[in-house]
Amino acid sequence: MSRDKTARLRMDYTGEPYSAAFRWYRSRGLFNGLVPDAESPQQQVLEACVLRSLARPAPSGLPLLVSSGTAFGLEGVSPDVDTLFLRPAGDLVAQVLARILPSAAAAGVVGVPGLRAQVSRRSGLTVGRIGERAVIEVQPSRTGSVQAAQEDLQEAAELVTAAGLTPLWSNTGLAEGESEAWDRLRGESADAALWSTALRRIGLFVAESPDWTRRGPAPEEVAGPRPARIRPRPVSPGSRVTGVVAVTSGSGRGGLGCTTAAVALAGALARSGAAVGMLAGQDNPNGVLSFRPKPRGTAPDGWYDLVAIDGGGTVRASAVPQSADASEMIARARTMFDIVIIDAGHGDFPHGQWTAFADVTVALVPHEERHWAGAQLVDSRPDRIRFLAWLDDAFNRFNRAGGRRTEQLEKLLAFLDEEFLFYVTGREADGDAAVYDASDPEDAEQWWSSYALADQIDPDEEDADEDDGLSLPTEEEAPFLDEWRADFLSFLAEEGARRHAAMWAQAAAQWADRSKDRNLKRLWPGQGEGTEVAQEFAVAVEKDAIREWGLHVWQSQFPVWEAARKAGDDLLQPWAHLLETVALPRDPKEIATHLRGQLRGLPSTPTVVALARAENRLGSDQLTAVRDVLMDDGYAGLVVLPELPVFSELPSNIGRVAERAGEAAAAANRLAHVVTNTLREVSRTRGSRH
Repeated sequence: MSRDKTARLRMDYTGEPYSAAFRWYRSRGLFNGLVPDAESPQQQVLEACVLRSLARPAPSGLPLLVSSGTAFGLEGVSPDVDTLFLRPAGDLVAQVLARILPSAAAAGVVGVPGLRAQVSRRSGLTVGRIGERAVIEVQPSRTGSVQAAQEDLQEAAELVTAAGLTPLWSNTGLAEGESEAWDRLRGESADAALWSTALRRIGLFVAESPDWTRRGPAPEEVAGPRPARIRPRPVSPGSRVTGVVAVTSGSGRGGLGCTTAAVALAGALARSGAAVGMLAGQDNPNGVLSFRPKPRGTAPDGWYDLVAIDGGGTVRASAVPQSADASEMIARARTMFDIVIIDAGHGDFPHGQWTAFADVTVALVPHEERHWAGAQLVDSRPDRIRFLAWLDDAFNRFNRAGGRRTEQLEKLLAFLDEEFLFYVTGREADGDAAVYDASDPEDAEQWWSSYALADQIDPDEEDADEDDGLSLPTEEEAPFLDEWRADFLSFLAEEGARRHAAMWAQAAAQWADRSKDRNLKRLWPGQGEGTEVAQEFAVAVEKDAIREWGLHVWQSQFPVWEAARKAGDDLLQPWAHLLETVALPRDPKEIATHLRGQLRGLPSTPTVVALARAENRLGSDQLTAVRDVLMDDGYAGLVVLPELPVFSELPSNIGRVAERAGEAAAAANRLAHVVTNTLREVSRTRGSRH
């Protein structure tokens, strides 16, 4: 099939203009198919939910969008591997946005919960969920216009408001109800891959929109007129991307996974049909050559086969001696491969000299969460539930050591209770009837000083497990306890009367009977009896509770809390889903400054910054904002290499780089996409100079 016919076949599936279809085919070839499916599960779910919101609007939301020559307002799309560009009809952009972005309705959240829009001068108008990297780009009403994108969002908000709904997409965090609505929507997305494919082939439905209000897309619907012709085939791009890429640590330190990143990048490039050669230091025991599958044969030409991609390209590797001539070896590798990757992450490898010969540098920097976001606890529970939680916290502080507001006599009695427990434990072990060494003033002072600190312990800092397992034996098991109580008091009598003259006689008269009574009830030192504690607690917190929560809440909810405490009921667990910790993104300029500080000793070639072993909570909006700042400073891009099991398995299972689906493949694809675009730009710049 000619290029012209192939581009027109893509048009039939996607609905995009001929120029866009031809340009895509010329730059990508068919290694991933003519209309690639999304390989990232996260991207699939996002695309599925967007199409569901358009094709199956909620009863309380905006009605189904019907317009001639469109499918739910879309004239077409431009799909690539894990990227998607929506093309709404020019006068329907705001209508489409109003249906996919979330709004609050009387019956709950409509649209895609958690979806937010961002306008960037480089990425244009994009939508993505909070805390997720999957994004969809949306063509504004005037192509390439930032102002038009902002106007489209404003018009969408006006449409939603006029319909009696409240737009939620200006919220930086999740609004009330969005988490639950997303959980429900995801639960209904078992067929997300099929919905995603349907959106990527929306051109099949612009002539007549299907009715997907009660059923999802059927496989035969999305197969289209020529399913065999759009499958992946080894057809190379019309414009081949070539060049040398160095993968190194931004600061020169090891341990960031540079070799793993280099192999993942090589796999993604090979999946797109490229022949990839990798150069690595000969003396690196953890270098790329250690990834070779076994048995490991010899390589007459010095190049070892790492992996061959079915229907794609190849990845080969060669060891580089310390004494090798960098210029000569790289020049030779350029003639053998489309793209040469230098694994320059090992500390002993002379990456300073070798990376200077690269066309593009990928510099890995560690992802440190504290530099990207702070944390805030968002409590969306009803006021009465928050009050019950407040009571729980106050009671825990009150009833632990130092928490109860006791009189001095009660404090002394509780002190004797606790010390008697240690006394009994020690005497059972060694038979020593002495409480401390009375002949040693320092020992005596240390023992009695514990009383002064007894009500100064911070419950939040106390080691709650320190005395676990310690308790008095029962009175029945240890009839000697009465005698030991007398010995205990007798030992302390003289010093106790000297230190606590005002109340020692009263304490000594009460303590033995009190100690026995508490032990019969199996109360540990400091533990109050139920009724006694509840009464003391109510008196202690009443004023604070009324001041903070109001008299009505105190009078109506304290009895509920007290009854639940006695019954052992957990009143908070059913509301746990409304209590969450959310990240508060830091200023993009501050983050970019921190990242620049991690980049030292690199060559002047275009540099792509890669966040190594990043957590999945980084959202597309924050990444886009930081990337724009870095690109303003001359960097070529910012990508994320998340902490994923597949990456850690590559040294023992190099064949996994051939996998086209999954989050690891998607992350490698994103890196490859930025690298190839940068190589193209380098080639164009060089061409314009000649």
